[in-house]
Amino acid sequence: MAQATAGTQLATTWAQPHARVATSVRVDWNRDGDWSDPYEDITPRVISVTIRHQLYDQLSGLPLLGQVQPSSAEIVVANDDRWLSVNRAGGVASIYPGVAAGLYRIPIRVELGYYAGTTAERLVQFVGEIEGGEASELYGQGTITLSCVDNSIRLLQYKRSTPVRVGWRADELIEEALVAGGVTAYELDTGMTRIPYAWSDDENAYEECRLAAAADGGMFYFGKDGKALFRRMTAPIERGHSRTVQATLDQGNTRELTDSIAWRDVYSSVIVEWAGRYQAPITDLWTAPRAIEIPPGKTVTEEARYRYPAATVYAPVYGYDYHAMTMAPAAVPYGTGGLTVQTTAYGQRARIAMTNHCTVNTIYVSDLRLRGLPLVGDEAQEQRWEQTAGLVPGEKTYALRGNPLIQTADQAGRVGPYLRDRLQRPQRLLTWSGPGIPWVELLDRVRVSHRTMTPNPGVDLEAYVVGIEMDTSGGAWAQTLTLLPATGCFAYSDYFRVGVSHYADSGSDRLGY
Repeated sequence: MAQATAGTQLATTWAQPHARVATSVRVDWNRDGDWSDPYEDITPRVISVTIRHQLYDQLSGLPLLGQVQPSSAEIVVANDDRWLSVNRAGGVASIYPGVAAGLYRIPIRVELGYYAGTTAERLVQFVGEIEGGEASELYGQGTITLSCVDNSIRLLQYKRSTPVRVGWRADELIEEALVAGGVTAYELDTGMTRIPYAWSDDENAYEECRLAAAADGGMFYFGKDGKALFRRMTAPIERGHSRTVQATLDQGNTRELTDSIAWRDVYSSVIVEWAGRYQAPITDLWTAPRAIEIPPGKTVTEEARYRYPAATVYAPVYGYDYHAMTMAPAAVPYGTGGLTVQTTAYGQRARIAMTNHCTVNTIYVSDLRLRGLPLVGDEAQEQRWEQTAGLVPGEKTYALRGNPLIQTADQAGRVGPYLRDRLQRPQRLLTWSGPGIPWVELLDRVRVSHRTMTPNPGVDLEAYVVGIEMDTSGGAWAQTLTLLPATGCFAYSDYFRVGVSHYADSGSDRLGY
């Protein structure tokens, strides 16, 4: 959603021929969330800023719109005095000891805008963390290039395991992963379908979020302000800033415009694979391969990996799921006087912690097992949707396979037609270059004027922003937008919207997706 410009003159200054760029780069060296320390403002040192936000990648193409790499930034900083070199006495490392081991996982925030007279007016363009810093020196001039990744780095570095979640939507699964990964700022659309069974097994949290979004036909990414975003498949025809023009690109502000038709992204049919799961009767999920020895006063933890994933796992019952004995003839009591067993169960494995409360005797646990209700998978099935426009000669099929969260025919039936409609017609892709537009965000709608490059008459075109690249080298703020025309992106221009449309409204009576 486009950033607010109220109270500023950015709406007019951005396109002025001699607009002066206002830059702010702050680094939270001690990672305390307080950006007010004057040492954290490194703006006077900044030579150039390069930022890239993408939903569309030319290598993956339109079938994988929104399934691209995290946003990145590259900031070149003057370092003639070596203040940013971690091995310099009196440099940044002496003020903030936490960076002595290197510039890594340090929060950074970039704002760009323009001056209105003597007043700097800026909006956030990137929030993330420094992933590395490469220092260089040439004829006495020192610089450091800070390589930065958006806040997805917190999920990229985090792996987790969860119990089986039954009937959760994509946004609920994503929210759980975000909270577990320490991401507190997010805005998630409500998912369109419920996923029968979902769990993580020591898996990358970022990839889990992407899979959940893709299973719903949507997109998962981080915005300019560092907030995690889930946009469902219908977001471009629902959200206000995707439905109304946020900026006009015309002859007065355009430096270059390219227009191409991406025939390589056109397919005559779409296949979506789905594999159902069902809950089977209770069975043994795991049995210990040996007796387990627990010394007195100690806790021994056993990692149990199930034969099948399980929605329900029962705690082992003393005397039924395991036996306990010592060298002494007396029976081992259960509880704080003898043995306690605590089980932490996940979707595909469990951690069993056994504590021996005896002060003298070693306890031996035998015949240990875990029982539960396993999830058994059906054979993978496929559905195919053929083109309806009749534009693609021959047979060219796009297959969506391998997403374990697509488990029902209803899920496939929602994603398949949506992909078919997007891919059965050649889509135009425009690349616009001009001065930086501070407030524009991914999925915002912009208008490309027919007078963009010439005074010749034509038809204005409206498009979604699916890529933003910016660079401040040389003192100017140059920006390149990748644009996907709104016409043809969906089968129809409007749909019935719950809570907005009324029955038999003209133009909104389509039921789909």
